[in-house]
Amino acid sequence: MNNGKTGKKELSYGEQSGTMQKKSRATPIFKGRKISQFHMDFVKNLLDKMMNGELNTQEVLKLLEQASIENDETIIKDAGSIKRIVYLLLKDKPDELKKYNETVKRNSGKRNPYKGKIGKPKLGTYYEEEKKFKNKIIDVYLPQIISGDVTFDMLEKQLNCSHRTIDKIIAEYYTQIGDDTGLKNYEKAKIRNTGTSLETRQSAKKMRTDVKDSKVLSNAEFLLLSPEEQEKQLVVKIRKEQLKEEKSKNERKGTSQTVLLTEDTTINRISKIMEYFKSKNRDENNIIFSDEDIRYMIFRYPTLIRRSKENLDKKFDVLTSYKEINESTAYGMVKTFPAVIDYGDERIKKQLDLLEKEHLMDYIISKPSGLMRSVDLMYALIEYAKERHKTNDLSNINRSNIFMANPTLKRLYGTTGDELKKRFPYYIVENNDSVHNNNYVDDDLPYVISGNSLGQIKPDISKLDEATKMLGEAISNEISKDKGGKNVK
Repeated sequence: MNNGKTGKKELSYGEQSGTMQKKSRATPIFKGRKISQFHMDFVKNLLDKMMNGELNTQEVLKLLEQASIENDETIIKDAGSIKRIVYLLLKDKPDELKKYNETVKRNSGKRNPYKGKIGKPKLGTYYEEEKKFKNKIIDVYLPQIISGDVTFDMLEKQLNCSHRTIDKIIAEYYTQIGDDTGLKNYEKAKIRNTGTSLETRQSAKKMRTDVKDSKVLSNAEFLLLSPEEQEKQLVVKIRKEQLKEEKSKNERKGTSQTVLLTEDTTINRISKIMEYFKSKNRDENNIIFSDEDIRYMIFRYPTLIRRSKENLDKKFDVLTSYKEINESTAYGMVKTFPAVIDYGDERIKKQLDLLEKEHLMDYIISKPSGLMRSVDLMYALIEYAKERHKTNDLSNINRSNIFMANPTLKRLYGTTGDELKKRFPYYIVENNDSVHNNNYVDDDLPYVISGNSLGQIKPDISKLDEATKMLGEAISNEISKDKGGKNVK
């Protein structure tokens, strides 16, 4: 066949491909466009003609298109792909690649060997399947995506393709029909549905409803339960707190972050925390943390299950770094007031440094909940007590007359903690110099249980008495061990 313009003989696919034989293929499934070995082999067989200027890039592109249709292969429509194939074929042959580039510059015409000779190429089986696939996405699945009945992870499993392919088909559809409003609605639906299947979201909704409707007992009621019932109630209490936290965080930040753990995950975390505290027991005769103790600690302070072994160890290291607090005493403090685990190390160090300096460490050992007060408030209360009692040594002053709550301060002295912090600003001593802590922020932290502060709940007095008794015994034991040594305040 001769081309009227060039006088060159048109080559059929069989003549151009030489001995290349047509491959037998199963019914193709649309998986996206890409260059295959078929395209590489086809261009390789025509490479000499391209190097000699017999065929230009556009001619090769048209010949490859027809060959792809006949062989149910992906159709390549851009000339750049032909050049990329040539570069791959000649990447280890710089001289030939140079020759090719020079030939391309001279032979850059857009001759069409099929002009007036052949009709529009018919689609092969591959493209028929692709067209069916696209129509199915638009006609069947797009309405379901918009309504939220199906999501991208569900479609990926059903159609065995990437959600990016689905997204591209839908975006192209809206662009072709010029429906900007439809595209915006689709984009919103995509954000809602990406990554979370309908089944998963329905399960999550049921899980949240079940947790929301569950009943949490009071501290006193919890202590009356059997061990098995306590374990079940622990899971309920923890997940109820997580649901509140999740709602609060998402409302505050305008997000949809998931905080609520599954029941199995919650049980696993409870087990890990229980194992950690039980590992602190020395032997059967020296049990500091019983199973009931640990369950009660977690029930009063559910976020305890989030703490890692390293985090807990570090907290105990901070407490035991003071001579007045040994291991047993530190364990007793956490057992009595588990919220101390959640306070920052620097915060606790500043508080304990101040109390140690003022010889008031026994106050926090017997009443660990005093750590709720910031170091600023502790300092102000101490200085105010010195002023009232006209002394710099408060070691013999009743601790309850130093560390008073706001209502007591107001009733007895007509002042508040905030007013005292302004009167007695906290100073940090560095290198024997007093430096005002203008940039230090250490708010008074409430002990939060079920959204209520410690002052709004009724603690179980019997447990507090037991803890105080245990602390006293621990301190006495240390004193008796240290015969002739230093006494522990």
